[in-house]
Amino acid sequence: MKLDDLFTLLLLFVSGVAIAKWPRFWRTLRYPNSSNWPLLPGTVEQAVVRSCSGRNGTSYRAEISYSYRVNDDYYSGYYLGDLYSSEAEIDSIVQQFPKGTNVQIHVHPKKPELSVLGA
Repeated sequence: MKLDDLFTLLLLFVSGVAIAKWPRFWRTLRYPNSSNWPLLPGTVEQAVVRSCSGRNGTSYRAEISYSYRVNDDYYSGYYLGDLYSSEAEIDSIVQQFPKGTNVQIHVHPKKPELSVLGA
């Protein structure tokens, strides 16, 4: 196998791990200019902890569902947080987003169904 082929395989592997482990990385690739989209008010509908068990133990991820309005039309979206190995750490993140919490949502200016939870 050539060195270029090994480098390509390594790059694909690292990219796959980054997308799986860090959804923020995936959002940046998928919506590269989302931080420039207009900010609109939104409301947290639900925040839960999802767990996944594997060979390396259990990982935890926050899933935050939210809703927002654009021109009196209702939209919803969700945020999948990064993976954590500590349940206590992820619980503290989820506790910051109880149902009904006001949040800022970046909304695509021409496609309001596309949104990203603001920072």
